[in-house]
Amino acid sequence: PYKQNEQYRIGIFINFTDDERLAQSVSRQLHYRVKPFIIKSEEAEGKNVQEILQVAVEAPLIDKLKRYNYLSSVKPLFGFMKEIIDAENLAANTRKLLNTQNANITRKDEQGMNNNDFVQSIRQVMQKNAQELDKNFKIKYEDLNKPNTGKFSMLAAERVSLLEDFERTVLAEKSEKVQTTINAKFQKEFLDMVARTTTAELGKDEAFIKSSFEDLLTKVNFQLKAKGIKTISEEDAYVPFPDKSRTVSTYCYYNRLYTGELIKKGAMEYFVALRDYTGLIMVVGGLLAPLSIIASASDSGIFKSIATWVKASTAIISLLMIIYGIYDLRRRIPLKRKEEFERELTKAKEMMLQESKRMFSESSRDWTTNISNWIRDVSLNISNTLEKNLKELQTTKVSQMNNEKTQQQKLGVTLDNMLRGIQSADRQRDTMQTRHRDMITELEKDLKL
Repeated sequence: PYKQNEQYRIGIFINFTDDERLAQSVSRQLHYRVKPFIIKSEEAEGKNVQEILQVAVEAPLIDKLKRYNYLSSVKPLFGFMKEIIDAENLAANTRKLLNTQNANITRKDEQGMNNNDFVQSIRQVMQKNAQELDKNFKIKYEDLNKPNTGKFSMLAAERVSLLEDFERTVLAEKSEKVQTTINAKFQKEFLDMVARTTTAELGKDEAFIKSSFEDLLTKVNFQLKAKGIKTISEEDAYVPFPDKSRTVSTYCYYNRLYTGELIKKGAMEYFVALRDYTGLIMVVGGLLAPLSIIASASDSGIFKSIATWVKASTAIISLLMIIYGIYDLRRRIPLKRKEEFERELTKAKEMMLQESKRMFSESSRDWTTNISNWIRDVSLNISNTLEKNLKELQTTKVSQMNNEKTQQQKLGVTLDNMLRGIQSADRQRDTMQTRHRDMITELEKDLKL
């Protein structure tokens, strides 16, 4: 069957009729570029296509037709080559554009490697946090150690108020007195209260400080991670925390222990009091002594009367004073005993309060100093570790960027060479296509198509 197609260049028609005009009219329906060949049916009988072609067409013409056919079959290759070259050229230009963009990104990253402002901001945050913690703890212990109103003072006063009596020890060198001391169990319980209270406060500080620095380290690491910097581990940041038990054991002890004296209860109290009262009687007797001397100056009756009156008056006054003294001592000795006891008890309580104040204040001062040193050391470790990690990152990035720039330069050279090769290939394709078109044109002229 015939197809109206420009690809055809010759047409062989076998005429099975004797009407030549019919065959010619059919051949006219071909494309103007197709050359018809008409043979009779008996000429094609029993022959294959090659033999029929040799009958219809002359041998030189057949060779030219074969060459023409070969050249025509190659023609689609130039379109394929054009598509391939255009695709390769587009891909190479795209890769070159991406490489240029990557080079610009690398250049910007290199310019943005200066993290001094970032590091300075983190240092300022750490310094502010350390100063606030240090200040807060100093204020805390100033409040705790305030006289009368501070927690430490109130607890010590409450505990000391339970002291109601002494332990008494007989003194060999002072038979009229006994030595008073505070019960050893009470002293131990008081010391345990001070140590327990101090330890509880120090433990709160330790938990709060560690929690604060954990939060701080978490925030710092979040910012470091966002910047691509290696995070800071707790092992790199923390130093051993101050030992609160060491502080307590160092300062919670008695520097001075109370000792006092009381008059021994019983007859000895009266003898001591009478000894003081006897002096008063002696003073009164001494005042009457001049009258006695005057009365003994003469043996006359009036002087004897005066001497008798002086002796009687002295005896009566002394007797009355002794009687009054006994009465007064019975009333005054219990009161004096109570006053002396209260005075010694107050003295003992004040000494206990002074000792507790010393223990609390010295423990607080040592603890705040240790905390300040710990905060300073941890802040310094964090700062040093940050600088080290930043330097490592910068070193790594510089090396990486240098490698990237080297690779980008190499890739740029490779892509330029590739584009030049593609352009050269495209020129060769154009030359080949022109040469092919010329050869087709020459054959068509020879074939008179």
